[in-house]
Amino acid sequence: MEENSLINEYSPSLAEFGKYPSTILNADVLKVGHHGSDNSATQYFLNYVRPSISVISVGINNRNGHPTENTLSRLEQAGSDIYRTDVHGTIKICVNDNGSLTVVGQKSSTPWIDENLLSSQQRNDLSSY
Repeated sequence: MEENSLINEYSPSLAEFGKYPSTILNADVLKVGHHGSDNSATQYFLNYVRPSISVISVGINNRNGHPTENTLSRLEQAGSDIYRTDVHGTIKICVNDNGSLTVVGQKSSTPWIDENLLSSQQRNDLSSY
């Protein structure tokens, strides 16, 4: 599993785990693997990464039942805020001037477009949605 490979390559040995306040795998944001399947975001991996925000890319009512309740529960227990594309639509994470993060979900029938890149006519057409 890729998560275990990352831990083995970038983190201190288990004997050293806990001696340091952080590891190189710490992350503010985790893009959860494999659409939140049972094999993703294992407790072992979350102990190293400790994400404050987790993003799950997953389709609505997908046939695999992703994300699974087990994965969601592990992320919640880790204290991570969870954002899902099936619930929140396109997810945009902005880094503010002070280093804090802002998460915006865009759930709509129109794609998320940077209106500055559109002509004035296109912006007018877009406002009719």
